[in-house]
Amino acid sequence: MHQKFWDVLNVSRAVSFKGIPEFLNAVRELYDRKQFIRVLYICPLPPGEADGTTLHNIRILYEEKFSAEERHYFTLITMDW
Repeated sequence: MHQKFWDVLNVSRAVSFKGIPEFLNAVRELYDRKQFIRVLYICPLPPGEADGTTLHNIRILYEEKFSAEERHYFTLITMDW
């Protein structure tokens, strides 16, 4: 039997109504409590939308919120739509 590697898998587009800031904050709170769960977040980046809901700065938010060491536990994979 294989042992799991990821504790959390999130696949969602980088749009504001998907709760991405709340997700990042929840992981941040766990890491602040020294609970280093392994997270894989796969995040397609849709093209810019007229309504302004696309979070084109998702990579910046991620890098500002998590240190280089923490990013060994929390992997963000972005891709163009």
